[in-house]
Amino acid sequence: MNYTDKYHLPQWEETDRIMRVDFNQMCADMEAGLTANAEAAGGLAVRIDQVEQEARDLAAAGGSSAKAALSRGLLRAAYHHMQDVAAGGVTAARYGSFFQTLDAASVLSGSGILRRTDHCWAGRAEAVFSSEDLKAQIQIVSAMKIVKDAPDETVPLVLAFTPTGAGQIGQMFITGNYKNAGGLECKCKVELKNLTSKVTETSFEIVLIRAGYSSGGLSATLTDIMFHGGCSYQLTVTPLSATADVTATYNPNNHLNTSCYNTALPAVLSCTFQEMEGSEGGVAALWYDTYGPGGTLKAVWDGEVLEPAAVRTITDSQGRTLKEAEFRKTAPAASESRFEIRAECAPNGEFLFYSWGGVLI
Repeated sequence: MNYTDKYHLPQWEETDRIMRVDFNQMCADMEAGLTANAEAAGGLAVRIDQVEQEARDLAAAGGSSAKAALSRGLLRAAYHHMQDVAAGGVTAARYGSFFQTLDAASVLSGSGILRRTDHCWAGRAEAVFSSEDLKAQIQIVSAMKIVKDAPDETVPLVLAFTPTGAGQIGQMFITGNYKNAGGLECKCKVELKNLTSKVTETSFEIVLIRAGYSSGGLSATLTDIMFHGGCSYQLTVTPLSATADVTATYNPNNHLNTSCYNTALPAVLSCTFQEMEGSEGGVAALWYDTYGPGGTLKAVWDGEVLEPAAVRTITDSQGRTLKEAEFRKTAPAASESRFEIRAECAPNGEFLFYSWGGVLI
């Protein structure tokens, strides 16, 4: 009896008898071989499936990574374009972009925002107060005294107060008497110093005695003096010349007109800007400052609530040190996209908004 070379299967010669044992062993060997091949083929099929899935996963990961990198690049480009739009001072919404300076002349859409000279403002008083409440707060540190032709003997009018919330003195009257003016004008410098932050927040001049008069009673009005909540203040009225004999002071019995600022929570700025073909998202920014404990900022873009992607300290074109909050929308934006800033002030916290803008990609 002979055998095959590879699998040692029996090969009978013509003269060989077919033995049961040999025949059964051959069949058993064939069974084992076929089973092993089938198992190997099945394992190979599983591994092929695994390799195919791994390939699909790698392809998906690579595509996702490439898409994310492209999105980041477009958002960076949109950010720089937004800065160019802001630098150009474009104040009207354009297709796919907008920029607005937030000052006394701005047209606002939103709620809880007050216009100031060069910014818009939102704040929350820790305790709401009335004019009478503030009047009871004001202390006279010194009354004004001017001795004609003796400037070294001049004593300024100094008042002190600590308001419980942010607000504004709309009208405050200084009253007194003067003589020997000789028809000359007398001016005073008004300064409001925040003793807590050691910053002079307000400075302007008033006319105490008008030219052409020699003696009589005087009444000067201080207007539009804004203050922050929870800070100690010193209001000083200093004569700039000694052209008359003067005595003057603040009379708490006189009318005092004040406003307590306690804006709606949250304060909201909103804008709608368009891109006829729709977009894949965009970048928006708010340039602002805070006072006291400030508060929290969020954006709502087409209904999606966004936290700031970054908050930076920047210096603007006017040399002011401000904060820049950048918001990124990575999902497609509507062709008519609505963007809102929502500022929630902490007690005695304030936001000062200077400008904002956005660009769709």
